[in-house]
Amino acid sequence: MKNYTSLLLASLFLISGNAFAECRHISTNELDIAQKTPGINASRFEQIRIAPSEALINVDPDAVQIGQPITIASTTIPQVATLVCSGPTHGTVTYDLTGAKPTSIANVFETNVPGIGFKLLAKDNPLPRIVNVSPDPDPNKLVFFNFNNPASFSVQLIKTGENIPSHSVVLLGPVASVHGDDGVPTASISVRAITVNVLPSCHVETPSQNIDFGTFSFRDFHGEFAQQRPFSVQLHCSGPTLPQGVQASLKAQADTVDAQMIRNEGSAQHLAIHVKDASTSKDLDPAGRNVLTLSNPGKDPRFDLIAEVKRIGAVPVAGSINATATILLSIN
Repeated sequence: MKNYTSLLLASLFLISGNAFAECRHISTNELDIAQKTPGINASRFEQIRIAPSEALINVDPDAVQIGQPITIASTTIPQVATLVCSGPTHGTVTYDLTGAKPTSIANVFETNVPGIGFKLLAKDNPLPRIVNVSPDPDPNKLVFFNFNNPASFSVQLIKTGENIPSHSVVLLGPVASVHGDDGVPTASISVRAITVNVLPSCHVETPSQNIDFGTFSFRDFHGEFAQQRPFSVQLHCSGPTLPQGVQASLKAQADTVDAQMIRNEGSAQHLAIHVKDASTSKDLDPAGRNVLTLSNPGKDPRFDLIAEVKRIGAVPVAGSINATATILLSIN
């Protein structure tokens, strides 16, 4: 909702009140009178600048769907009047976008970056927009058209496609102007540059794996260990950004005797499960303290691991082996 302020300006109406059936740019004389009147803040031109709260926006391409906001930047300005409206009928105030090209998404316009559009709003109302301003019943009164107190303006960057570059700078600059029926600009709305990084998009080929140790006996132990089973965690990455690094760690219930081992929840006693890297033999402990890292792994990162049964303490007691562990992945 906009605010309107009426002011008795009889001395300005030497011409008939019907001469102006419009909203128009405030004159210098009207500005001088308004500035001397308590409760009215006026200006001949207002510059409204919208700046992002963060210099760099990181976007997860899987988390943001087409048509959804990537980021929102906003600003507020105090009440200010840049137009006056008079006459027997209503006038109009137009929020006009500057040369914006529409996309297939309602109220969203193209930017200089593929796959990113923008939506401009005055309070909650998408622009462009025309506001009707009703005249004062007293023909000797002007209506000062005010932005809300405070007026809020925001820009939303909207995902419009899957072709967003890995790194881009959205340059909008002056995007809108405000004018009355006379067409004279009385305010401009501009947006500062917004830097956007697209994060890698990766998924695990086999989210759940079952490792079967089979049937074995004491004779199968070589020292403390038996029944090695190799397995792999395979990722596939797509989109404009490939990962710079992928880290893997383990999360599981630790054995009560050896905290580096995974606890066996089955009926076999004095046995635990050990997970390590196949090439380096680096342990993956259940608490996730040890981390495996792949640097610049390309679009198909893979961790080759080994799970094995370990003898813990006393002589093992026959039974079943049952345990669950989660491989935690971090992608940069």
